[in-house]
Amino acid sequence: MEQNLIIGEINKLLEAEKMTRKSVYENLLSKGIVKPNSERIVTETIDYGVQEGLIAKNRLIWFRKKSGKLPVTFTIEQVVNIFDRVDRPKVAVAIWLGLFCGLRVSEVCNLRVADLDLVNRRVFVRDSKNSNRSKQGYGKDRIVTLPEIAVSPLKKWLEIIQGGEWLFPSMSQPNKPILEKTILEQYRYLLRTCGLDEAEYVTSCKARIHGKRRETQKTVHKYRFHTLRHTYATYLLEKGVPLEHIQKSLGHNQIDTTLIYAKVSNTKTAQLVDEAFSVPLRLTSKDSFLNKPAEERKENVISNVGADEILKQRLARGEIDIITYKRLLAEINPEKTINVIHTVKDS
Repeated sequence: MEQNLIIGEINKLLEAEKMTRKSVYENLLSKGIVKPNSERIVTETIDYGVQEGLIAKNRLIWFRKKSGKLPVTFTIEQVVNIFDRVDRPKVAVAIWLGLFCGLRVSEVCNLRVADLDLVNRRVFVRDSKNSNRSKQGYGKDRIVTLPEIAVSPLKKWLEIIQGGEWLFPSMSQPNKPILEKTILEQYRYLLRTCGLDEAEYVTSCKARIHGKRRETQKTVHKYRFHTLRHTYATYLLEKGVPLEHIQKSLGHNQIDTTLIYAKVSNTKTAQLVDEAFSVPLRLTSKDSFLNKPAEERKENVISNVGADEILKQRLARGEIDIITYKRLLAEINPEKTINVIHTVKDS
């Protein structure tokens, strides 16, 4: 489709409602106006339209990402505390999948029983990041390895739900998946009991209240369900799993997105630093008078017995360079430094 026609469709969408560039792409895709995997083209078209005045900039919702902000992860102690306090099997299994498979909350809620392959220990994640799509091929699918430690809890959960299509069926409508809101509310309550309900900041947003979109305040917490996913990726990286494998498990299109976890994990850096300083530093030579007892240093400075000769020998053996030789000689015997230097040069 020509660029002008796409811009025309974009303007129609924005006339009805303000949207992000991501939402514009999803709407165009659901209507069959653009093809799958063309988000970058749509984004560039929007930027071009805004720059040329063909698209109203004030009809787009823009998000400013904080530069240099690193993802938050759970510590081992916090994870143990969470599992010690969780008392709802449904929430426990959802957390299990988030932590040991790196799944998003939307992916957890939309898992089908058929998506689990406990024999081969695989989880099939379908239609990632867009569970409400209506067109074939819209979205991303991936296969995530299921750790052996997660097989037993999932088997027990399958016994509890006793069949059905959805792994987490809705309580009111078992033929539909559970709502994300339900899982998140129970998860938030659990974090509150663990003392992990710290608020990070408050932001303004629009929400549908009693059928109307209104301005409201939203509290963004430091620890969220997505923190489980961050913890999963960081843990794998610290255990030596290559970034490209972590990228596939997380479903990232670009390796650059996965590289953020290399900044969070400092295990390798700490290891290299420890190895670098594992050998005691020799700031001065063992033969240096600075390493000798105070009385002996005083005696050597006064009498200067053999100091010149020792320095000459070390210089001849290549243990010190001429600059170090001059400096040490000046410290030991300043008044004879010039004469000795000339002697060394002449020899």
